[in-house]
Amino acid sequence: PLFGLKGGVTRHGGEMETAGVLCWNPALVQMENAKAESIHDPEWFTDAFTVSSVNMSRFKGYAIGLPLDHHEICDSGNLGNPKAANREIAEKIYVPVMEVLVDLINELRKVKVNVKNREFVEKA
Repeated sequence: PLFGLKGGVTRHGGEMETAGVLCWNPALVQMENAKAESIHDPEWFTDAFTVSSVNMSRFKGYAIGLPLDHHEICDSGNLGNPKAANREIAEKIYVPVMEVLVDLINELRKVKVNVKNREFVEKA
């Protein structure tokens, strides 16, 4: 599993997002309301379709981009298992990413930017 995640799908409200909030502002997490959620095919899918994620599905076995709303593929609104989240997961995942982002921002501060007032009327 990615970064040792055990919660399966790590999308909206799943293990990774919940872990991030537990790390940065745990008071916002109401773990007593957390539910592990598996995605399911929307009611309107025929047998030729299978949902893979909120953005991807399969049609006759072929992957296709098919944006869906969360309520169409899950009952609670979260995609994954927030109960599997903990602060240690977030520190393992987010802290290294944040360190790289800080380095990126500091490096970009060294770049001289010459702002010009341009009008791109031909592209309007």
